[in-house]
Amino acid sequence: MNNLLDEQQFELFREGRPEAFEYFFNNHHKKMHKDVLDMCGSEELAKQITEEVFKRAWDLRDSMNNVKDLRDYLDYIPELLVIQHVRKERTAFDVAQDLAYLAQQQERMGKDSGIGSNQVLVAMDDAMRKLTPTRRLVLYMLFIKGYETATVARMLNITPQTVRNTKTQALAFLRAELYNRDLFMPLILVALLLYIDQG
Repeated sequence: MNNLLDEQQFELFREGRPEAFEYFFNNHHKKMHKDVLDMCGSEELAKQITEEVFKRAWDLRDSMNNVKDLRDYLDYIPELLVIQHVRKERTAFDVAQDLAYLAQQQERMGKDSGIGSNQVLVAMDDAMRKLTPTRRLVLYMLFIKGYETATVARMLNITPQTVRNTKTQALAFLRAELYNRDLFMPLILVALLLYIDQG
């Protein structure tokens, strides 16, 4: 990879030059399409998501500071879009799998909380739905993707302090919601990770 050439092309990209868009498209499209196809298993969806990622990158180019911002965007957003699509398409079978997973975790820990897995799932879903989209996204990026605070800030075009504040507020809200329900906390933590991972 030619970093100097990438930097030069990025400047043209930010200026709105079509040839710079074509440069990054040609360098990233094939791998991105393959990665998305591996994740979703649908040629049509892979094509749709790949095109959407590049369209969004082009629309957001003014908010990117350097070529690393663009690379991070092209690396992160495809997976997020796949997760969002899967989330929308979830079926009753998926929910049943979630319930089975939670029940297995409860059994593995050798605990008997007296609370059914269905109640746990309903409570978790209710709490997560009450979070704002920004809070859910920040938790996902920090805890599931493992991005540093500065990286999340750069990708969402907000300050690092805003990321920290958002994380603190989201976790405080979830703690209050879940403790108020008197639920079995080890199982709830498993469910929390499961739901954040689903987007």
